Amino acid sequence: FCASPSLRRVKIGLSPLTHAFADGRAKNARCYFLEVASDNTPALRLYKKSGFREVGLRPGYYARKKGAVDAVLMALDL
Repeated sequence: FCASPSLRRVKIGLSPLTHAFADGRAKNARCYFLEVASDNTPALRLYKKSGFREVGLRPGYYARKKGAVDAVLMALDL
C-alpha cells in the first residue's frame, strides 16, 4: 500500500489495513507480518498505531543515495 504525499496523515491508510485485518480474521489468519524502511516514518507511525510491533531488523536492506537503511520487520497478532 502506498499513499500520495498529499494524502498522508489524513487517515486513508487505516481503511486498507482495517479491511485486511477483517479479511484475515475471516480466513482464520493468526498474524500479519510486514517490513518497512526505517526511514519511512509515516508508515512506521501508521503500523504502530494499528497495533503492529517490531519483531526484527534487516540492517542496510534498502539502498538509498545517501546510504543503505534498515528494514524494520513488524508483526500483528490477530
